[in-house]
Amino acid sequence: ETYVADADARSDSVFVQTHFLTDAIQALRPIPGTADRRRALQGRLNAIQTRIPDEMSSFSQETNITELVETTEAAVRGKSLPELVRALFMCENSPDPDKLRDEVLGSAYGSLSALFSTTVSDSQGRTRFIAPGLTPNGPPDENQVRFLINQHDRIRRSLVVSGRINPIRRVLWEEHSVSVEVLLPLMQASPFVPPNHEHAFAIGAARFIGGDELEAAHLILPQLENSLRHILSLSGVETNRINQDGTQEEAMLSRILEDFREPLLQLMPSALVQEIELLFNFRGGPSIRHELAHGKMSDGEFWSPDVTYSIWLVLHIAILPTLRHWDSIAAHISRCARHVS
Repeated sequence: ETYVADADARSDSVFVQTHFLTDAIQALRPIPGTADRRRALQGRLNAIQTRIPDEMSSFSQETNITELVETTEAAVRGKSLPELVRALFMCENSPDPDKLRDEVLGSAYGSLSALFSTTVSDSQGRTRFIAPGLTPNGPPDENQVRFLINQHDRIRRSLVVSGRINPIRRVLWEEHSVSVEVLLPLMQASPFVPPNHEHAFAIGAARFIGGDELEAAHLILPQLENSLRHILSLSGVETNRINQDGTQEEAMLSRILEDFREPLLQLMPSALVQEIELLFNFRGGPSIRHELAHGKMSDGEFWSPDVTYSIWLVLHIAILPTLRHWDSIAAHISRCARHVS
């Protein structure tokens, strides 16, 4: 009830009221006979949370990337279609997890803000994740570490989108005719693309190159989970389980990243696995899979750097294993391009 009184005293801030009401509800949970009181406080919390976006503000720091954009465009202009496609989907490497962790923790322990917990809210003001603060003298909380890594890496992802992905897409669209038929051989050659999913990948890649993130996201991002199951199956790892009632259940993304992490790390670098986890599964990150699957993304969010980068990442993973046979694949792409034109 002290928490409730603290909330009553701060009618000037919905953020503060939400914080104290949440603490009050959590404090009441282990106490018998408080269900009605918790329901009343939950109703009050739900009523005020819709006003949280009114108190939100943006903080930005401008970075001049003109030179990066010009350098990127100059490096790819005049190249053939296969060369440009390869340049687009190989324009970045995932950061080394150990180096990224050391860099983030080294910076965090020198910052006072990292010692305090951080609340992540969704677009409706509901609490999606609470990152506990770092303990100065103890081992770091892994949820806080992942949260800090994601916050740090958002800057890199944004620069990759603005300084590499977008300029290469622009040149590719200006200098070549990119069609589904041209990209289909590439998807057919990738072991990451399951049989009978090649057209979905090719259409999604074509839309992505054309800058249509809304359609590309709906075509490409849901493929990730199934493709991970597919490559695990190709390596002899069974991801299905039989329930007590005899029905079979396929492993969802969260279970793949937990129960099948070791065999997955035998198939792809740990840097890629970490990126998949931070972007698609970690609730303290952009939580791309959840937001897309449940229809929570607004129109503008489809063109956010995180969504653009996520689409690129899935296509990047699909293209990686084709590099071993790139010359023959490139020749096939060129023949298809000539036929289409």
